[in-house]
Amino acid sequence: MFRTRNISSAVLATLAIAGLGACADDAQAPFEAQTAAVTQTSATPAGQRVAQLVALALREPSARGVFHRAVAASPVRESKLFLSGYLGGEGTPLLQAMARAGGLKVSEVQALVQQLGPVEIYLPVAEHRAAWAGGSDLLVAFAERDRAQPYGFDLNGRPVQLDIDEAPATPTVVITYAEGFDEKGNPHGANRPQGASNALAPRLAVLTVPYTGVWADSIETKSDFENWASGSPEFELYIQNAQTRANVACSGESSVEPYNFNMDGTFYRHPVLLAADYEIPESVPMVIAMFEDDDVRCKIVQGKDYIKLAVEGFAAAGAAYKGVTSKEMVNGQWIMQLHTALVNFIEIAQGNDEFVGVSTTTTNIDGIARRYTLRNDYMNATGTIRLQWRTDTGY
Repeated sequence: MFRTRNISSAVLATLAIAGLGACADDAQAPFEAQTAAVTQTSATPAGQRVAQLVALALREPSARGVFHRAVAASPVRESKLFLSGYLGGEGTPLLQAMARAGGLKVSEVQALVQQLGPVEIYLPVAEHRAAWAGGSDLLVAFAERDRAQPYGFDLNGRPVQLDIDEAPATPTVVITYAEGFDEKGNPHGANRPQGASNALAPRLAVLTVPYTGVWADSIETKSDFENWASGSPEFELYIQNAQTRANVACSGESSVEPYNFNMDGTFYRHPVLLAADYEIPESVPMVIAMFEDDDVRCKIVQGKDYIKLAVEGFAAAGAAYKGVTSKEMVNGQWIMQLHTALVNFIEIAQGNDEFVGVSTTTTNIDGIARRYTLRNDYMNATGTIRLQWRTDTGY
């Protein structure tokens, strides 16, 4: 009924990577910076170049101070900044420092940043945000997507190997795809008009009017389905047609009250409306599904740029093979390239938004609050959700 995880596809992808070496001698080599100078070759991945430029720029105390103040003042969750918008505004001193550090024109740095598309910059680990006071104890990393290998640099522009699952002890600034902003840099959920419609169904206009429908009072999951470089998870709950998977209603971080909830970890406790009574079709089996969202809000993103993923995957696999055979890569960088290739091929086999689990049909929910189990594609328990049909305001 729901998206399946094709394990055999991932295995085949791994086998495919192992056999790519014979045809991958011309694959893109990884970016290395042995000195403060920035490599000026077309083979250098733009994301890693931008991260290195930011690291080099943050050697300057004045640029560091500007960035620290901007992060501290950011109204966006997790103190995020939309990179291109920030550099084009109050972050101009950082942009200029990046140009000086790389021996580039400001326009050339801007062109590099534009190559990345909509990306954000922030310190994704809460302990790092609390500990960093604007000093030089800092790393800068680039992570293209969730579960992708983060590539790190110290403030001298030297590569630092980072673990994909465990955050480093040193405060780390990460440049990654924009989860907190839309493509134009508008924060998700910012300046939402109360009672406005969401992406799926019309909502009541006055928040003080009680809502009758399916309410969730607490949610718990066994994992946050996010790695450290991607910050806190962005969970969404959907009322879905059990047969067609069509979404009828969505509740999440970008929804209006009382459909809004922000579950930054593995546990949430506060009333959230999943669907009003008028939103649930009669005589149609509906279920509750939960996803960890990585892209478009209140839309399950499963379509991907398969060509781009495949090209990058083959390039990374080829670079790994070349690094092993020529011994050009040091400090285990070929392993990082191999991991990147594997992530790309698995991304082809899976959807963007990670499926957490599905729970009971709405016909089983009544006036008694009960805890239901969330189960994934393999029917393994991934969490619980406490549901009840009632009339409430959510406050």
